[in-house]
Amino acid sequence: MSIYRVGNKWYVDIPTTRGRIRRSAKTADKKQAQEYHDRLKGELWRVEKLGEKPPITWGEAVKKWLEVKPRGLSDRYCIRALGLPETNALPLSSSQVEACLNGTGASTFNKSLALISAIQNLSGIKPVKVPKKPIQQGRTRWLTAEEWVRLHKALKTFSPTLADAAEFSISTGLRENNALELEWSQVDLRRKVAWIYADQAKAGQPIGVPLNEGAMAVLAKRLGIHEVFVFPCPDTGKPYHRASTESWYSALRKAKLYKTGVVWHSLRHTWASWHVMNGTRLEELMALGGWKSYAMVKRYAHLSTEHLAGVAANAKPVSLRHGKQIRGKI
Repeated sequence: MSIYRVGNKWYVDIPTTRGRIRRSAKTADKKQAQEYHDRLKGELWRVEKLGEKPPITWGEAVKKWLEVKPRGLSDRYCIRALGLPETNALPLSSSQVEACLNGTGASTFNKSLALISAIQNLSGIKPVKVPKKPIQQGRTRWLTAEEWVRLHKALKTFSPTLADAAEFSISTGLRENNALELEWSQVDLRRKVAWIYADQAKAGQPIGVPLNEGAMAVLAKRLGIHEVFVFPCPDTGKPYHRASTESWYSALRKAKLYKTGVVWHSLRHTWASWHVMNGTRLEELMALGGWKSYAMVKRYAHLSTEHLAGVAANAKPVSLRHGKQIRGKI
């Protein structure tokens, strides 16, 4: 039998000139297992009859992708979360991709899809086209001054390190992985500036980070704690994989912000929102935050409407009578 089931998993059985190949399809779906069998059988035939090179596996492609240049912890965590078997031959089928991303939100789906495509492209494999999920623009959750004070106080109770990282993030607007993985070699205290390398930035461009008084105060407090990292985990001496630890959720509960839409990225939204409400122009915010597209900062435009106050009074009734405009009052 070409495919058979053991427990709730399907296996493939393919005869070749060098013996039979029996391998798990790593799925409980018969249709996916048959698709895997047919593709693998075709690849083996081309290797034997046409002298083609053996197919590249997902594990080999991931290893190559990780060796080309340093990768952030968020990307490594995302790869592990995909749960794709290392023996899967490339290109991955659309059903394989959709299966490993099943149940994820639109943003996570699209980010993971881009990562899967990048890994395959690096190995010279053209990825199968899988449509992205449309992202609906929701409300941007940011913190009021009172909410931030409560959250920061609670974080100090459960994790002083995360409290410092949160204060630094809300002072600089750095993304989660950029703050958690920050090294002292990326900080110049004399010039009051830090920097994010291109391979660490979401937009793929290096970012200069001016350090205001709040950020400088945090760094002064962290000096001497660790030789390499600014915000290392006290237990391991290495950067946190992610900030959403039990300490983070405990702090949210204590600050009465649990299940109110507040996540770690809300600190970046808060930083941007406070900037705009205090007069920072969107063009300036775009440069400060390292956004590649102006459209990304337009979400904060509604927070600064002072420049429209003068024309807001133009909403007066207009009547045309005998070819003349007659203005009145509402």
